[in-house]
Amino acid sequence: MNIWDLVWAVIGLWIGGIANAIWYWKWAIYDARRGKPLGKYRYPLLTLFEHYHWATVTYILCFRLHMPLFGGMATIWLIDEAVAQNHKFSIGSGHEIPSMLLEVLILLVWALIELLTATPLPH
Repeated sequence: MNIWDLVWAVIGLWIGGIANAIWYWKWAIYDARRGKPLGKYRYPLLTLFEHYHWATVTYILCFRLHMPLFGGMATIWLIDEAVAQNHKFSIGSGHEIPSMLLEVLILLVWALIELLTATPLPH
């Protein structure tokens, strides 16, 4: 890791935090005041996706593309999931099991991609 990786990771923390704040303001505050449901609940497929899913996918992009910016973004979303969400990692939510199975699917697809693209060891 060099200094620029650290700089990009910190920039990613800021971008992730700003994106999270915009999401929270738009869906959890602005729409709530207008009587609309939390944004993701208007679209049934999105109810499964939690901050930790987006963080996992973004971490995968960080490692595969070597882009520390994505690592910073994913880190802030994972921290938000662990600290600020009502149902941390969807535990106790109405979609706990499907949400956790989605995370397992994301990790299995990542493992499969890594296995299929791995360089074979020399004999």
